[in-house]
Amino acid sequence: MVCWWQRLGRHRRILDVLVFSPPLISTLSSPSPDTINPDTAPAKIYGYTVLMGVGAGTYLASSFAVVQALVPVDDLSNAVGFMSVAQDLGIVFFLAVAGTIYQNTAIKNIMSSVPGTSRGEVFEIIAGTSSPAFMSLSPSVQTEVVAQIIKSMSGVWALLIAGMALSFVLSLFLGVSYFFSFEL
Repeated sequence: MVCWWQRLGRHRRILDVLVFSPPLISTLSSPSPDTINPDTAPAKIYGYTVLMGVGAGTYLASSFAVVQALVPVDDLSNAVGFMSVAQDLGIVFFLAVAGTIYQNTAIKNIMSSVPGTSRGEVFEIIAGTSSPAFMSLSPSVQTEVVAQIIKSMSGVWALLIAGMALSFVLSLFLGVSYFFSFEL
């Protein structure tokens, strides 16, 4: 049985866009948050968040259409189920690794810039700028802590950039193996 995407013929270029656009959008937008510093305007931060959200949203939505184009109709339910589980596990794995990178580097950076603080106090400081531990710091130390927290987030962005670039490169091979495997 032939999948409905395979029946599109010359209009199948829609699938090209679904395969290549999400990794490209995400790869181009993922370095943006790495430019954040303590003086960055909130509007820029919101803009970066929107760009990354568009990239992630296109990934989540388009992957189901792409997998439907790659498998026979009899296996569609299995393929979509596998995609759902794979996406959920990928999200959980990325959050666990990103959280670990952020937590460990933030603790190290803050303990070195605010000597004499206990590990528990550093956890409270990392909790946010409205935490009592952060508010008890002097303004100059608060500025230094914010800079260290932003520096710690750079490791998370590096992980994101690497993942997006890898997915873009792999999507190019998907196009070679699938799109050129049968005639128009």
